[in-house]
Amino acid sequence: METNKDLFKELDKAEKLFQDGSIKNAQKLVRSVLHESKKLKKVPNKLRHKLNFSLAQSRYFDDVSAFAANPKRNDLINELKTIAEKPNDKPKHQANLIHDIQSKWQHLDHTSKPASRDQWNEFNKLTNIAWEPCKDFFNELKQIKIENANKRKEIAYYEKLGEEKAARMKRFATILEELRKKDPTTLNYESADITDLKELTDKN
Repeated sequence: METNKDLFKELDKAEKLFQDGSIKNAQKLVRSVLHESKKLKKVPNKLRHKLNFSLAQSRYFDDVSAFAANPKRNDLINELKTIAEKPNDKPKHQANLIHDIQSKWQHLDHTSKPASRDQWNEFNKLTNIAWEPCKDFFNELKQIKIENANKRKEIAYYEKLGEEKAARMKRFATILEELRKKDPTTLNYESADITDLKELTDKN
């Protein structure tokens, strides 16, 4: 468990981070100190005042970031609404637009206070609606990929059969050549000596 002195040092670090503009890291540190302070049997007044000041700073920066980020989130929601109401005639292009908007939304969440529940619910609902026209396209694309993969497997299967047949033909030609060396009158397997044929077949 950290001591009062350790917690003071942590709050000093947080204050420095606030001053340097590293807001997220400062807020994380303040939350950690708050958590650790609850483990103390008694929190000294000096530490409590310093912690309350840091918490107030953290809330202030939350308010500032929300003030700056919320209009941007509303713009992204409006972009999604437009896409949902007027789908693009090219599903792949529409999917790219949706992904771009989602990336911008995530960036705002990483650099500012997270969206309110109402904003997130609206964003999520419109994302699902906007994505609907793309689903059939990507499902169809997936089915085409599966069919192509099956065709490639079929082609590979018949290619293998062809290779095996060619190997058998080459083997048979070698055997027939050996038979002719033993008996020049041998024209085919039917005219070959049975003993010689069996011997050469086992050998090859």
